[in-house]
Amino acid sequence: MKKLWIFGDSYGVHVAQDPKKITPWFWAYTLAKKLKCDTYENHCQMGVSNEYIQHLIKENQDNISKDDYVIVITTSIMRRWFFEDKPFVSNFYINNFNECVTPEEYESVRRYVVHLNNPKLNDIYFESFLGWLHYNSIKNDWNMIVLPGFESDGYPISFKYNVTGSLFDICSNEFYSEKDSTWFYNVYSNKRDKRAGHLLKDNHKILCNKIYKTFVNNIDLDLQTGFLEKVIRKDNASFLDNQINELNLSNNFVKGFIPNI
Repeated sequence: MKKLWIFGDSYGVHVAQDPKKITPWFWAYTLAKKLKCDTYENHCQMGVSNEYIQHLIKENQDNISKDDYVIVITTSIMRRWFFEDKPFVSNFYINNFNECVTPEEYESVRRYVVHLNNPKLNDIYFESFLGWLHYNSIKNDWNMIVLPGFESDGYPISFKYNVTGSLFDICSNEFYSEKDSTWFYNVYSNKRDKRAGHLLKDNHKILCNKIYKTFVNNIDLDLQTGFLEKVIRKDNASFLDNQINELNLSNNFVKGFIPNI
């Protein structure tokens, strides 16, 4: 029996609290079907750091077999797992960070940002995480693809498969202009990204097909070209209505789940 495992941040999240409400065209879910997997286990959560993603993989690594498929979405190297019980509060640059924590916690993080945040250490933490992933994929014979959510150039992203670009490239290239991006987030999407996994529906299909070809035919995975671009515009709202998932995604903690295919 084959299973598709997926670990990462909000690029892989597509359900609210009800695990039965699956966006049917979400790229990871359709990929599981395309790969003829028997089950699909998604552990992606919104707003988490690479340390927490590693923690989730460690909790499940003994159950991953060499016949399974594994996708790990790496997140921004700026994020930190500050509070054990709040892994989803890791991005200290979000506007409402102070609303997610206590005043004492906020002050602790503020001091970290001012005095301890070290870009060179962030690089080292990220490279160490990638090294840990590659080591375990070799040791346990995992069939694994790493999808960079953000950083990619200059880092040892790939081992078994060659990957260029990032999911952020696909996400940001969907906007026609910076002005349209502002309109989308603040007006159309009501100050949040309503796109499932931060991507429009058509790009889910393209991404699914690209990853499938990489897994099956070992074709280089190009996340920079071949996707729908510059279509999110203020004068294109009717098109967007068919590209946005119908579910109200939760901004809260989202647990992993194992739906039937």
